[in-house]
Amino acid sequence: MIVGLGHAAQLAAQGLAQNSLHLLKCRNYLESRLVETFGNKLVINCKDSPRLPNTSNFAIFLENCRSVNMLERVEFIASKGAACHSHSTAKPSQILLNSGVSYEVAMNSIRVSLGIHNTIEDVDFIIEDLIRVTNELAHL
Repeated sequence: MIVGLGHAAQLAAQGLAQNSLHLLKCRNYLESRLVETFGNKLVINCKDSPRLPNTSNFAIFLENCRSVNMLERVEFIASKGAACHSHSTAKPSQILLNSGVSYEVAMNSIRVSLGIHNTIEDVDFIIEDLIRVTNELAHL
């Protein structure tokens, strides 16, 4: 039984490295598409800090596009702020503020977490959905 558990741990460790590379590829693709799409209206939080390979935290600054409004309309699952955020829409994430993110950016931040089953096509869907939502909100 102990040998079987050791073998299972070895397989999990091998999968972890592969999964991390896949997640990093998807996150980097997401962030490059965000920059390509929103340009100087985008801030990627903590980009130059060590981060989990599956998580991107960003803010988009376009007319009427506050993170709360955007999250009410998107067709993918995302959240406001940071993972430890209380989900209060009245206050920014203390985690982001402590990381050096400005109050305005922290108040408008969106966190997208990817999973091992997400694909580049899923990331393209996120981008297209963000384009749709920002266009809708710009015309309110």
